Amino acid sequence: MNIYHESRNAVYQDHGDGSLTQLLKRKCSIVSTIGFFRNDSEGQKLAKELTKFVKEQFGWSVYRLYRCPTDGRTYDATTKKSQRSSRRGSIKKQDAKVLVLLKN
Repeated sequence: MNIYHESRNAVYQDHGDGSLTQLLKRKCSIVSTIGFFRNDSEGQKLAKELTKFVKEQFGWSVYRLYRCPTDGRTYDATTKKSQRSSRRGSIKKQDAKVLVLLKN
């Protein structure tokens, strides 16, 4: 298994094309998740293509959530209070290692 990133709650397995698989360390379901991607140009491109496909085929509204700070800081240190409550822990794009697509 090629591990791209390991956080406290999950391990992200890299497929080599910009896409990732999240392996949770604890049991819970993420019903609204469409996909996990590396937060680089390759991952951003795949996420954009998947977003377009999902909107055209299913009509779902999709938003991006940025996770896993790259420099070891906590989420509280990288976000503002209003941002944290509206995006459930999302951090700034430039500080993120992982991009998550979610449907509303």
